[in-house]
Amino acid sequence: MSKELDIGKCFNDGWAIYKSNMGLLILANLVVGLVSIFTIGILAGPLTVGMFLIISRLLKSDPDKPSVGDVFKGMDKFGAALVCMLIFIVVAMIASVVPIIGQLATLVISPLLMFSLMYVAYEDLNAVDAFKKIIQGVMSGKMLMPILLGIIAGLIGGLGSLACGIGALFTAPFAAVLYVCAYQQMKEGDDIIDAEIVSTESTEAPPVAPVADPVPEAESTEEADVVAEDEAPKAE
Repeated sequence: MSKELDIGKCFNDGWAIYKSNMGLLILANLVVGLVSIFTIGILAGPLTVGMFLIISRLLKSDPDKPSVGDVFKGMDKFGAALVCMLIFIVVAMIASVVPIIGQLATLVISPLLMFSLMYVAYEDLNAVDAFKKIIQGVMSGKMLMPILLGIIAGLIGGLGSLACGIGALFTAPFAAVLYVCAYQQMKEGDDIIDAEIVSTESTEAPPVAPVADPVPEAESTEEADVVAEDEAPKAE
């Protein structure tokens, strides 16, 4: 992900998608939440992947509009999504041992989990490769703006839970849309850079081979004989 994230554009694009598909997104997120609760969180990761797949189709204006039941398509990536969620839970539990600092660390860890699940959803990576990519992005500094957006999205989602949890029905799906907008925006940046590299290589002129001097044509035998007779000394 090479392109710097434009958080303002994420909010503009995210709000446009959310506003146009509010009913679908709210119901889909409700299904994800209820099923996650009833399965003690086991299906939280896979269904979140399904939620991301729905949002991606909305962003791409898929003529075959997704339905609420499409959240279960995340079950196709059950193993990778479940492992990502388990890693997040273990890390969050370790971080929570330290008061205050642990809670702040969770704000950073949550966005990393969301992006790892998007790698699973969109790039078909397993959990290990997804987290390797996350670590590489953190070490290179490329994940700084995505983490910041994730913290903002997490705060928006958390604000909804203040009103007896009812507000989360509206804020949580919008936060998910923000994540997908961020991923798509940065991915487009990678595609543009790759295209420029290919274009530069393809337009480079190939080396021109030196042109050999033309080979003089041999004179005909008759012309050679005439020249020889003219140049021969005449007898006195």
